[in-house]
Amino acid sequence: MKIGILGAGALGTLFGQRLARDNDVLLLERVREVVDAIRADGLRVDGESRAAYATGESRDLFDVQILFIFVRATDRGTYIGGANMTKPAGTLST
Repeated sequence: MKIGILGAGALGTLFGQRLARDNDVLLLERVREVVDAIRADGLRVDGESRAAYATGESRDLFDVQILFIFVRATDRGTYIGGANMTKPAGTLST
């Protein structure tokens, strides 16, 4: 499965690294140094590294099958260019 993750902070990295075991993971991050580090070294958690792709371009998430959002609510527009983030009917959230 192709999984997208908004935000490569502590939670985005943790979930991305775990999900990368059996899936293709794409992280969207606005900090260029973080993108470059993930591209070079993958995602490392507890000494275990897994391959993942990182980008700074929201359009790269177009074909993901599932999207996890690990950014502050006030930062959502920064990551996705101010797109409308209202939930479609039938969407579950916790």
